[in-house]
Amino acid sequence: MPPLPKLFPLLSFLIALGAHACGPWFDAWLLDEGEDAWSTAPSLIFSIEAAPIIEETPSPFSFEAIDQETAELLGLKRYLAEIGASAEDEEEAIAAYQMARQIVSGDDEFAESVDGDAEPFNEVTDLLPPAFVQYLRGAYYWHRRPARLDLARAAWESLLQEKPAGYRERLVWAHYMLGRSTQEFDPEYARSHFQETRRAAANGFPDPLCLAATSFGWEARTYFLEKEFDTALKLYLQGNASGVEDIPSLEWSTRLAFQQSDKTLSRHARDPQIRRLMSAWIGSYPAVSDPDDAIQNTRLRWLAILQNFEDSDPQSIVQLALIAYQAGELEEAQQWCALSPPTTLAHQWLSAKLALARGNFDEASQYYSEAIRILRNEESDDLLVFIMAPQPGAQDPFLLKGDPKNRVPGELGLIHLKRRDYQEALRTLLPYYWEDAAFLAERVLTTDELLACVNLYYPATDISEEDLDHSEYTPPERLRYLLARRLTREGRLSEALPYFPETRWGIFRDGQDKLEVKNLAQGMDQLQNQTENPEISPRARAEAYWALAQLVRLRGLELMGTELDPDWFVYEADYKRPAASSPERGITSSLLGEVFADRSEIIENSAPKPDQRFHYRYTAADYGWQASQLLPDNDPLTAQILWQSGRWLMNRDPEAADRFYKALVRRNPEIPLAVEADALRWFPKNLPTDPMSDSGE
Repeated sequence: MPPLPKLFPLLSFLIALGAHACGPWFDAWLLDEGEDAWSTAPSLIFSIEAAPIIEETPSPFSFEAIDQETAELLGLKRYLAEIGASAEDEEEAIAAYQMARQIVSGDDEFAESVDGDAEPFNEVTDLLPPAFVQYLRGAYYWHRRPARLDLARAAWESLLQEKPAGYRERLVWAHYMLGRSTQEFDPEYARSHFQETRRAAANGFPDPLCLAATSFGWEARTYFLEKEFDTALKLYLQGNASGVEDIPSLEWSTRLAFQQSDKTLSRHARDPQIRRLMSAWIGSYPAVSDPDDAIQNTRLRWLAILQNFEDSDPQSIVQLALIAYQAGELEEAQQWCALSPPTTLAHQWLSAKLALARGNFDEASQYYSEAIRILRNEESDDLLVFIMAPQPGAQDPFLLKGDPKNRVPGELGLIHLKRRDYQEALRTLLPYYWEDAAFLAERVLTTDELLACVNLYYPATDISEEDLDHSEYTPPERLRYLLARRLTREGRLSEALPYFPETRWGIFRDGQDKLEVKNLAQGMDQLQNQTENPEISPRARAEAYWALAQLVRLRGLELMGTELDPDWFVYEADYKRPAASSPERGITSSLLGEVFADRSEIIENSAPKPDQRFHYRYTAADYGWQASQLLPDNDPLTAQILWQSGRWLMNRDPEAADRFYKALVRRNPEIPLAVEADALRWFPKNLPTDPMSDSGE
């Protein structure tokens, strides 16, 4: 029986890639690239480029196979119906066939004990049509380990020559398997039978497993092994056009074709389809800046060869413009780009990059705006191009930096940033590069500039009860929430209240799946007002401070945490990345550094105080300190507050916690907790009555 035809003929040639470990999905950063983002060449996606070439390739076949067992029994039942077999005869034949299949697959005890040359089907010969027995006999020897290809081939050849009863049901199968079984040592013979497979199917012989469509790939493989890549590619195209999805074979053949001589490449280029496939592959390989890079040299070779061919195909022109740009041949890229259809994304995007190379920001902005319009309206019929950045030494040699739907507006955002139009840069980046937009919102704009931007462009929207049950916020909602927390950090909580979301969904550390965030913020505002109320007693104010401290310690991330460093609200504080100003990222020292230099004071002053991870824990501890200052010495509540506040800091910052330890001991010599702390020379481990005593941080 034929192997399942869905297996790709070239998979054995492909090197398996290592599996990726699980981890957080980090957003792409665009600001890190600075002005290099404009010159970075897009890359084609080979599979998408190949799609229209496959679509235009004619094929009389389609790949709509049924499962193998069903196909085998369908043919048997059809033959039995043709000869007028009784229901009892049909039942016996089906049982006999299923027994024979077990023998072929090795599930039967007979398969373990039979001699290599013995007749395996004596028990069922009289119950099955002769052609079915002949085919099964060949399949049996094919599946043995080691296989007996001579006996398998003899059985299938006998079926074709003798044409026994039922042969129509297995004619296509026999031709196909004669091709499969001989392709390694007799490729010409194998090709003839692959072609006969298709001829028989086209003439109406049953092909329920779509072996005719699959045979294109196996015949192509014989040419691939002989490095006849142009012939192989034409056959792979026909196979794909027949519905056998085998893009890897197309891609691998194209890649190896580029290793051949210029003379051979010129021969390949004569065929328009192969020319477009090869341009698709070289254009899909990420551009690097190394002039000695082999791929760059290949691009230059290919561009030189294509000068001998006139090409009016729009897809080819777009490809050539991109390849020339990738190769650093900007003048040639400009010439091809001028010939490409202006309605395509690639035309507008490359035109923008070429304008930037000439230093024309106004022209580039117009091209970017038109590219964004094309993307939004999905008018472009060319494939989407992607930015790929090299990562030397990484498990993946290239990192996807952004698809056009994000990348094109992102690059326009950098133009606004270059012009010091910070609000417009924020607005342009916001829907596509959240962390870059958050950096501008949190550190580059002043708080009042951000407040004005949000009020003007992102007013509050009414959210129905049905929409409340969601865990993802839209970019404007995220920006409003970021503003609320920034205002809170700066002591402007009353102003912040309208910008807090009503509800936040998720899995929180205390087991809740929903937080009424605005209620928490309102409660925090009320507590702050109580701490400043001169009409209540000092102890009442201390209790308000302590309640405020505990609220901020427990919910500080949601109330005042920074979106990016140092708190990393964007990752629920579970992960951190290099800070924007760190050498690892170098945003402020990139080619856009001069832009950020104008805002260096704002960037510095907008950092939380202190600029430490989980900075709100320090804020909570400070509230505890203020509470303790309003309470008398040798008071159990004073001792408890100093003990707990110090423990919030002691693991991460013992020096910051030290003042709480010293105050605990010095101010409360009659309190057992302070006595124990003095004996330990540090904080005791537990205070059983305190609800937060299980946390050392």
